Order: sequence, then structure tokens, then C-alpha cells
Amino acid sequence: MKKLLLIIILGLLLVSCSEDNTQKSKSKPSESNKYVNIEIISKLLEIQLNKENINKNTSPEEFLNKFPLISSLYSEHGGRVLFCSIWDKTMETMEQSNKSTDVLKDHNDKTNKKCKIYRELFNKYDPVYKEIANTGKIIPYYYFSFKDADDEENITNTIGLFKTKEECLSYSNIFQKKLEYYTSDCQFFKGS
Repeated sequence: MKKLLLIIILGLLLVSCSEDNTQKSKSKPSESNKYVNIEIISKLLEIQLNKENINKNTSPEEFLNKFPLISSLYSEHGGRVLFCSIWDKTMETMEQSNKSTDVLKDHNDKTNKKCKIYRELFNKYDPVYKEIANTGKIIPYYYFSFKDADDEENITNTIGLFKTKEECLSYSNIFQKKLEYYTSDCQFFKGS
């Protein structure tokens, strides 16, 4: 319930902020807008929260358990790739001592491994999110949840938009073996 409310409030704030910054954003697209476009998030949220997807008999718990918010899938994935871009630039420009290089090596290797997978998925599915935003139709897709064993906050994330169950299972396996994440079974959303 809190998560849904937070997502809706965030969506409304992003929409209102985007109106104030329309003139600024037209002159030069920002790095963040390349990966997490506020207009696309707003359209995706509007598509999924329309009256056809939520009826009077739907409780907040049912709605959240019915399917993941596609706007959240898009923004979380884009946010990860944006972090990867920032990480790469920082590592390129930062002056490092031998000691800091040694300390950061393991973390940098893990981050690069994650970023390679996230970028691959972003390049593959970003056009699909944009198509959904433009057409207003959510395609059928598979998704899975994952959790980082090292995450002290124990947060569960969801990733998806996989066209086939085999592809979903393949990426779930990659997340388990290469990233050492706990993953759920692949779930199916029939689209709308």
C-alpha cells in the first residue's frame, strides 16, 4: 500500500516538475533523460493506472500483487544504467592512488559485471518501453524478482518485459550465477 502511494506521488511530482523544466529540457537532453525519461514514466504510469486496469472492486494489495508497475520496471532499470554511466565516468576521471585502486578493484569488477548485464537489457528493451508509451498497449511479458544477498535492507527488485519464458529463465539464471542474486520464478503478465 505504501509502495503504491509512494509511486503515485513520485509520478505526480515528476509530471509537475517536468512541466516547469520543459523549456530547459528542449535545449539539451540531459544524461539522466537518456536513461530515465520523465515523459515516458508518466505515460507508462498513466497507461497502467487507467480505469480499465483498476476497478472499484480492486484492493490496493490485489493491484500490487496483480502485476508489477511497468513505469517502475522502466525507471528502476533506467536508474541502474544511469548509475553505470556515472560510475564509468567517475572511474575514468578520478585520480587514484595505488591504495585506492586496490581497494576499488573488487567493487569495480562487480559493478562492471552488473552494468554489462543491465546495459544489455536496457539496449534490448528501452525501445519496447517507448513503444508501449506511444501506443498505450502493454504487451504480454515475463518478469522475475531478485534480491542481492549482500543488501542489508533486503530489498526485492523486479525486472522484466521478457518476450518468452525461456528468455526470462535465461536472465534469471544469469542473475543467479553471475551476480549471485536470489531470484524468483518467472511470472507472466498477459498485457492490456
